[in-house]
Amino acid sequence: MRYPTLTAFIIFAISFNAMTQTRYMDRAGKASFFSEAPLENIEAHNDQVLSLLDPSSGEIAASMLMKSFQFKKALMQEHFNEKYIESDKFPKATFKGKIVDKSKLDITKDGNYSVEVEGEITIHGETQPLKTKVDFVVKDKNISANSTFNLRVKDFKITIPSLVVKNIAEVVEVKVAFNYKPSS
Repeated sequence: MRYPTLTAFIIFAISFNAMTQTRYMDRAGKASFFSEAPLENIEAHNDQVLSLLDPSSGEIAASMLMKSFQFKKALMQEHFNEKYIESDKFPKATFKGKIVDKSKLDITKDGNYSVEVEGEITIHGETQPLKTKVDFVVKDKNISANSTFNLRVKDFKITIPSLVVKNIAEVVEVKVAFNYKPSS
């Protein structure tokens, strides 16, 4: 009856390995976007972005509800959710990716690290590749991450009516910021 012992050992080894790998999470990450157009600038902020970081694999994921974006003008927020993003039909935006060279991020040592992250972002039901630089700061076993990148509105099949085409930029600047803590 060596098989039950071998099976128990394999289960223990897998469980031990899972317990020793620390993953990091931020449940209140921040995302914002800025649209600079000839007639009007549009800015919105979302402070309810969930993000996970697994330093051992280099995987990063983020998810947010589109209705959580806050605008200065209520009418902008209404148009964003109902006419452009269609938040009832496409409630979330997500990102799934990996650090290109995970050896450039040492979470065991306090410091500043700049790495390339590559993955896929999904907005308005459309998935596009995304490669961006992410700046990490490791301090006291906490990890913060910041990135800025541009997205083309038409890549996500977001239709802008001709009446307001001068109010909304074709390319929108997106900023994200996370403060990761070890998760169990």
